[in-house]
Amino acid sequence: MSIQPTLSTTRFLAASRCNGQRCLSLQELVRELIDLATDHANLLGVGYARLAESGMAWVLSRLSVEMEKWPAMHSTYTLTTWVESFSRLFSSRCFELREGGEEGPVIGYIRSIWAAIDVASRRPADLSELTPLAEAASARQCPIAPHPRLRMPEESEERQYTFMATDIDCNRHVTTARYVELILDSLTLDDYDREEIGRFDITFTHEALAGQKATIETARCDDGVLITAIKAAEEEARQFCIARQAMRPRQQPVATNQNI
Repeated sequence: MSIQPTLSTTRFLAASRCNGQRCLSLQELVRELIDLATDHANLLGVGYARLAESGMAWVLSRLSVEMEKWPAMHSTYTLTTWVESFSRLFSSRCFELREGGEEGPVIGYIRSIWAAIDVASRRPADLSELTPLAEAASARQCPIAPHPRLRMPEESEERQYTFMATDIDCNRHVTTARYVELILDSLTLDDYDREEIGRFDITFTHEALAGQKATIETARCDDGVLITAIKAAEEEARQFCIARQAMRPRQQPVATNQNI
């Protein structure tokens, strides 16, 4: 089987996938990244069905999104993905986001790290048998910094949340997009009218399940950075994920009094 090293998709940005600032929302971008990664994995023969044969499932371990510009409502943009590297425990996958078609200007890059879990034990699984991943690894560059090590500052604000049925995906744990939404809610609508995300990093450490109670801790740093951790709301609480949002002044003013 010939290896297809990259996969691209061109999308029209409908209003239903926009945020209050009429741009592509981060959670929608994350969903699209996962869908495109899934499609490429299927083309390579290492998708959901192949892993299920070995009792495994893909999980996202780390994600870094760096954007020069966010696609605006009713615009067109193109996402391209490729495998950067592959090891026994992790696969590194990158994405490029262009304005318009495949020849349009680049407006963002994304790095992601994927692992597999044993569905029965919920423990990390060995990817060594997935040889198409090694064959697909590309020398194509992703010119953004690697994922940083994230630590929670000592002082933070807290709020509580209980994971519900609609927060759960096909692997029976909380979806990546739901974590992102909870993290984004650390700021207000007015905050996002003034500022936009320049870079977003998130690390996943443990899975959360329906019915679990969570504590969401947010620390605001002096340099426009927010650190948010989502933890189990119990003693010796395990951390589900931790994220870093680097904010910048919004490039275009937001029209708050216009209808679509």
